[in-house]
This record gives sequence, structure tokens and C-alpha cells, in this order.
Amino acid sequence: MELDEEGQPMYEEFDEIDGGGRLFENNKKLSFYIIDGSREMLEPHGEDRESPFTRAAKAISEQILKVGCSSATGLHHMVSVIVANTVSSHPQSGLVQHFHEILPLEFVSGEAAVTMKELATAPDVSATFNDKFGGLATADLAQIVYYIRKTAKRKARSNRQLAVYYITANAQPFGCGVTGTAAMECALKNIADLRDVDNGEFTCLYIGNADMAMDTDCLLKLDPNFSLDSFDELETIVYQKAFAPRPHSILPFEIAPGVQLDVGLFTLASETKRPTAKWVDAESEKAVQSRTLYKPKVGSKQCEGSLASTISDDEFTESKDQPTTGENKAFLVGTADRARSELMQAIELGGEKIIFTQQELAKLKRFEKGLMLLGFKPISSMRVDRHVEAPKFIYPNEKTTEGSRKLFRALLRRCSDRSQMMICYLNVAAHSRPRLVTLVPSNNSDSACDGFHVIQLPLADDCVDGSEIDKSRKVEDEESGEQRSATRALVRKLTTKFEPFENPNLQKFYSMLIEYATGEPSRKVEDTIKPYFFNEKALTRIQPQLDVVQEIFGDLSGSLCKTTTKRGVAAAGNITSTKRSKKSDGNEEAADLEEAARVGKLVAWTIPQLKAAATEKGIALSGAKKKDDIVRAIEIHFNV
Repeated sequence: MELDEEGQPMYEEFDEIDGGGRLFENNKKLSFYIIDGSREMLEPHGEDRESPFTRAAKAISEQILKVGCSSATGLHHMVSVIVANTVSSHPQSGLVQHFHEILPLEFVSGEAAVTMKELATAPDVSATFNDKFGGLATADLAQIVYYIRKTAKRKARSNRQLAVYYITANAQPFGCGVTGTAAMECALKNIADLRDVDNGEFTCLYIGNADMAMDTDCLLKLDPNFSLDSFDELETIVYQKAFAPRPHSILPFEIAPGVQLDVGLFTLASETKRPTAKWVDAESEKAVQSRTLYKPKVGSKQCEGSLASTISDDEFTESKDQPTTGENKAFLVGTADRARSELMQAIELGGEKIIFTQQELAKLKRFEKGLMLLGFKPISSMRVDRHVEAPKFIYPNEKTTEGSRKLFRALLRRCSDRSQMMICYLNVAAHSRPRLVTLVPSNNSDSACDGFHVIQLPLADDCVDGSEIDKSRKVEDEESGEQRSATRALVRKLTTKFEPFENPNLQKFYSMLIEYATGEPSRKVEDTIKPYFFNEKALTRIQPQLDVVQEIFGDLSGSLCKTTTKRGVAAAGNITSTKRSKKSDGNEEAADLEEAARVGKLVAWTIPQLKAAATEKGIALSGAKKKDDIVRAIEIHFNV
């Protein structure tokens, strides 16, 4: 295999793996931080006597934490940290020397954050630098930039953003004389190729003493936007560049017939969902696939030949095949088996059955994509309780339609002056469900962030009518002193010493891992997160206070107490007798369960009655939820 100048394997344009054996990463953000390891970076200065090297390590550590804690961008952001001007070289290369890549270009991980934190909290910077990097030397910035370009091409075939940040405390990083001028010219050539060919950015950040930086012509040549206060960009502008939001949809906004602009739809808050579980084979631990087929029911018309038949979805039954790994033979479908996309659906209209294919049904559910203005309403008429989901944000998109920004600004200014909002019809994609939204103007101190908040509204049929709730019987909310005392005594008795609870799901998972690794039988995990009434001792402990509360408040199941305090004892007696009668009814149901099963009258029982009676008899239902399955499990238990 052919190698490049750095000893790395070279691949053709259409190769599917890079030097690390991984698939190419597309649409990624690549950030390279180059820390100058010169003598000026290790000397403390300022009021806090902190060295620029420590300050740079702290700033980069904060950026790594921001990237790692952001679920939206952390999965697409790759970071690398390079220390230049070191005696030792890592990785070893004959072309690039005197640089140390302490964090190779990878996705942000916990190890990267720990590494940068150790450098940022080192008590003696000079001693730590000598131990890790072997001391000070002179590196060629041009070769380091070339190494970064080659690394970026190997790790990502296409990247959304390539940014290189050069952090230094030396206003003349190349030195003086003919040698320094030649090194600077070579570095400027590679930086120009980085900007023009690779579409990247090179930012120079100065963190030295501003009073000592008299001549900054060299830094201005490296970065035309350089300023002495540029290091503050590492916490502000750099973060904004790295986390620049992208619209997840570009929509045409039709204001009137023939008047249209383009806007980008942004998400201000997104839900972080739990990763989807993946099924793997127990022995090989390879991913498995599960396919769903629809087989004709017994007695239905068989589909012979083409799909142009009158078989509807009701004539097929769903059956899931066993999960299979990729090593098995090719999956073959029988002549009578059908996938979901091959089935036809019959819709009855006027006594006639109309047959639709899945493609025809999909076309009926497709709508035109975009925003359409329906009208204006005052912002004061918007009800806060009518929001359906988290608001989104729209901003004009000048790249697709020229002039969108001017028209958008005029519309925003007019709505803000009149305190009005726009009611619009929104369809994010052609296959999505149309929505009714309102566009609320938003004016910020920064005019570049002005736009409209997109708030989804429910349809009129989705709103709940509260008139029936207002007609319900009112309950007196005033409580007496005796009721407060009884409740206070019950709450005090419920107070107990807190003990940490173990996560039962994690404990089961750990037990499974131990059994898989050692072969020992897994231990039984007991769920200790239970309410007090599951513990007989705790229930016996609070029973006196609970009886007093029941005597004063009456039936706590929902009915109102119609007795006074003097008749509380009699009311409590009624409650006790009622509870006993319910319990006795449960015993009678449990006793009659076998007889009902033998006679065949279990169908008349409700699901709660069946479950309660089965629990009383100790019958295992094996997770049955449907009524027929529960009845069948009970009949099997009694051998009926």
C-alpha cells in the first residue's frame, strides 16, 4: 500500500475506510487547537500570576465540556489538541517534528476532558511540560498546518466546518531574520491553502501581555481579523461558530398570491430521547434483523400471480419471523406471503369497495410543503394554555431566494409596531401532518437574531370544553382544626429515615453481565423502591393514625363525608363494614373462580375481576393482557 510523506496509508477517492479502519465521517465539525509551547507561554504574568499555557488549557477544557454536554452537536463534533515547539514528537513522523498531538482528532470523550483538566490544574507548568514533552524546541508551523489538512481529509470526506485555532503569547512566533521570514512565508502558503482549498478557517489568538506586543504585523498576516483582545473569542465567538445552528428545514413562505420568500425553520429546544435498543445474538453478539410478513388467513382468497387482486388488509394476518443474523442465507418470501408495502386496502364508499394500493394511499397523505399566511390577530388574544409543543423559530434564508431578508424585515417591523401575530398554515415536509401555527414577532437587542417564534396551535376540535367541569358539584375546601391535626399526625408518622435505593434495572443488568462473564448463576434482585403500604410493618405502624383520618374525613375513595365530628365513630364503623364486605366478596369471587371456569361463565367477568381472582388463587397469567388470554390461562390451570 502506498504511503504519504507522514508514513500514513493513502486511499483512493472512493475508498470506504480510512487509516483507522473506520467508515468515513460525513458532515462533521472539525476543530484543531494549536497551543504554542514557546518560553513566553510558560512564564506567569498578570495579577493572578497564571501562565498563558495554563490559561489556554483551561479555555480548551471548557470548550470540550461544552461540546460533550451538548447532545445535539456533540455527536458530530471532532476535536484535536496539538502542542507545538516540543522536543518529543507524537505521532512519530519523518516530515513533521517537534509537535505533540495530546488529543488525536476524535469525537469528544471523557478521557479528552480529563487530559485537558490535568494540564489546566498542573501546579508547576514548567515541570509538567518537561515531563510530558521533553522540553522546548522549534517547530515548523507550516508543516503542522499541512499535517492538520491531511488528518482532516483522512477523518472526514466532507466536513461542515474546519476550524484551526492557534494560541500563542509570542508576538513574533517565527523569530527574526531571514530564517523567520522564510518560515512565515511557508506557513502563510499552507494557511492560504487551508482557507481556499479546504474551505477552513485559521484564527490566531493572542494571550500574552498586551503592553509587550508592540509589533503585531506577523499575527495580522496569519489572521487578518486578529486583535489583541482576540482570546476572548475562545469563550464567545469561537463557541458561536462551533455551535452555529442550522435550519432543519427550508420553507417557502407565501404571504399573498405571487408574493413569496424563503425562511429557515430552527428548533430552539429539542428532546433528548433514550437510545433505541438493538437486538443482538446471544452467542455471536452480532446485530439481528426481524422481518414482519402478512400471511393469508385460512379460508381467504389466495393471491395467485400479480398483486392486482381484491385482497385487503383484513384477509391477512401478521406474523413475525425469528430474528436472524447477517450470516444466514438470503431471506426468501413465499408466493403467498406479502410485505406491508405490497398489500392493498379496500375502502367502502356508498356500498362499493374501492381498492387502493399503498402508493396511492401515500399520495393522498402528501401535502404541499411550506408556510401560508391565513390572517392577523392581536398578540393579546393568544392563550398560553393552547400551546401544543415547544416553539420553533424562523429566520429569512437569503441563499435560496434573494430579497427574502428585506421582505421578512418589513413584515417583522410592521407586526411589532402593531402588536399583531400571524396565523399560518405550516407543513414541514410533504409527508408530514399539516399544522396550524401562529408567528409571534421577537425583537432582541441584536438585530441579527430578530425573527418570529413559531407556536403550534390545536384545532378547534382538539380543545377541551370546560363547561361540564364548571357544572360539577363544588367541594368545600375549608378544613377544621381536628382534620388538620389528624393529617399532621399521619404525615409525621410517615416520616422515615432515608436510605439510598438501588436501581433494580441496573442491578439486573450487572447480574446478567456477571453470569455471562463468570458462568455463575445470577443473583435475585429485589426491587426496594416500594411505597409504605407494601411493607406490613410500616402499615401496622401507621394504622392508628390512618383510622383517625378515615373517621374524620369519611370514605377516602372519592365520596364526600356527610357525617359530623360527633358521628365520626359511626361513620368509621360503616367504612369498616364496607371494606370487610368488599374483601369477603373478593374471597367469594376467588372461590367461585374454578366453578365459573368449569361452567364456562368466565367470559362474563371483567378483566380486573379475573386478575384479582387469579392473584388470590396464585394463578400465573404469564403477562396476559387480553381477556381471552387471561381466561385461557385460568382454564389451563384448572384443566378445563
